[in-house]
Amino acid sequence: MLQIQNLKAGYNGNAVVDIAAFSLDPGEHCMILGKSGAGKTTLLYALAGLLSPISGSIHAGDIEITKLNKATLDAFRGKNIGIIYQTLHMVGALSVLENLLLVQYAAGMAQDVRQAEKLLAQLELNDYRHRKPETLSQGQQQRVAIACAAMNNPKIILGDEPTSALDDEACKVVMQLLLNIAKESNASLIIATHDARIKKHFQKFIMLGDLQ
Repeated sequence: MLQIQNLKAGYNGNAVVDIAAFSLDPGEHCMILGKSGAGKTTLLYALAGLLSPISGSIHAGDIEITKLNKATLDAFRGKNIGIIYQTLHMVGALSVLENLLLVQYAAGMAQDVRQAEKLLAQLELNDYRHRKPETLSQGQQQRVAIACAAMNNPKIILGDEPTSALDDEACKVVMQLLLNIAKESNASLIIATHDARIKKHFQKFIMLGDLQ
């Protein structure tokens, strides 16, 4: 379960996110809505432990991640939180398969080639496993990003505008892939977006900025 209490997050002491209380059960999905600059990415970074909040608490299960030191938080994130960034976050010198294995290595986990190849097969990318990320199309890169986020069977998958740059058909494909991967591990999806096309897939919503 994810729980937020009295959370204020922002930069240089200026809060752009202010949430009194919010909770999400395992396997339940949440959509973060708001215009550009409303704080969607800021909230995602706080939930991922990449940004220390100004005040308040975030619990993931029994763990209050806002109280963890950096090393413990990095280890917790690597094993429990998958992140789909808005821009591609992969090592260009490594192949697609090597990038997936790097996710496990960075989390201090044993590298599981079978797990990586299973994910790539699910995402119809097995034929591209030895390709470099920059040689892939935008849609293929997006699917590799999903595979990286899912590699360690996280309990929370965070996505920063994972569908907004895609056409309608690609949007449907990517969203269904996310839902399928989340279902396999009973993970919660938390997607920050202004893409109304995917709204029907979510049970809970956080409204930021002018949408409050």
